[in-house]
Amino acid sequence: MSTHIGYSTSSFARIEGDAPISCHIVGDEAHLTIGGGALDLVITKTALVDLTGHLVRARDELTADEQLTTA
Repeated sequence: MSTHIGYSTSSFARIEGDAPISCHIVGDEAHLTIGGGALDLVITKTALVDLTGHLVRARDELTADEQLTTA
């Protein structure tokens, strides 16, 4: 992780099914607000593509059993 001020931070948030999530495009970045402001993310296009791939793989793994029972 690159930092401009000499240190980095780490955040943890549990996101459940009823958590509000909003996204706004500002310039060439996606600004995501999760949990009504509990966690804010500013994501570049390249990072968003990478994150989306990880989220799709996680979704597929978490729902694999459901897909087998409905097939």
